[in-house]
Amino acid sequence: AIGSVVESVLLVVATYDKPLMSTSYARLALSNFMAMELSLSPSAAALADDGRSLDELADEVAQDLGVAEERASSRKAAGLARYTADAVTEWHELVGKRTNPAMQIAIAGRARQIIADFDSLVEVTAEDGFRERERALSTIHFYRWLALGATILVIVLGGGIAIVLSRRMIHPIAVASDAARRIAAGELDVEI
Repeated sequence: AIGSVVESVLLVVATYDKPLMSTSYARLALSNFMAMELSLSPSAAALADDGRSLDELADEVAQDLGVAEERASSRKAAGLARYTADAVTEWHELVGKRTNPAMQIAIAGRARQIIADFDSLVEVTAEDGFRERERALSTIHFYRWLALGATILVIVLGGGIAIVLSRRMIHPIAVASDAARRIAAGELDVEI
């Protein structure tokens, strides 16, 4: 029973804490990256301005992707989080060097690729969450059958022990009762 409770706690952590947090932080990083991208467009900058500078947003993206990597349930998700963080850092450095229209086109193209990387990261972390959920359900199913089997075993053993004990106790009492009945009937040479 204690083992199943401990296993349940570990399943909750594995199912919710890791992949769901990784997915949430990957989405948060994507949101911040899109705010970075919007801040580059003069017409949309006023709409997207929430008081954070491009550098602050870049730091937040890096932190969010760091949490996504740390909470990843698989090496693939952790690697994608690291790769995406590196790509965002490179993109941010390119933004600082933008000098001509060709560079701006390259920056926009790279941003689209980074968004695709974010989508891949979210997809992989969601798959990890689904896999952990299936593992949790399988473990719960196993412990359900284990508990049922243990209950049946305890009932059978308890019944067997009760039968053995009752025979060991009832037989001597029945013999003594029979001897007492025979004595009461007048048969005085009965051995008790």
